[in-house]
This record gives sequence, structure tokens and C-alpha cells, in this order.
Amino acid sequence: MLAISVSASYALSDGAAARSVLEAAGPEIQQELDSAKPSTSPSTGGVVVTQGYRLKARCVLHGVLKKWKNGQDDAETVSTLYAYVDVSISVQLR
Repeated sequence: MLAISVSASYALSDGAAARSVLEAAGPEIQQELDSAKPSTSPSTGGVVVTQGYRLKARCVLHGVLKKWKNGQDDAETVSTLYAYVDVSISVQLR
């Protein structure tokens, strides 16, 4: 399993880490993400799970997370991260 942060648009071309995943996994991962993402504007903390495709990871968790501001907005940011970890653990246990 691989867990990454994505923009609210779920575009893997946004951001260096997401772009690296797209390049390594292939375009199929973006196609699955596009069909699986919420039709409404995602909230911070939303997570979509896709296959890993050409990655060694069985699945990829794409999470919409707030940008880390070195400890500012701690309560909301930390609670969102905990929720993301909870989803990650439940997917890993499947």
C-alpha cells in the first residue's frame, strides 16, 4: 500500500509526489481515480483507494489533506491526519 496526498481536484499531475506516482503507475491510475473520486467537491480528509497498477504497491490511497504549515492549524490538521491513518490501516487489514 502507498498513501499519498493529492489536491482537491485529484489530479495526479498536481504536485511532485503525485506526479511521480502517475509516471510510475501509468495513466490507468488517473483514469480509475477520476471515476472513483466524489462527484461533489471533496472535503479535506477525503480518501479514494485505487489499484497500484505498475507500482509494487497493491493499492494507493489518495488523500485530500491540508497543506502542512509547520504546526499552525494543528487541531484540524492533526485530526485529518489521524483519520487518514485510520483509513490506511483499515485498507491494509483487508
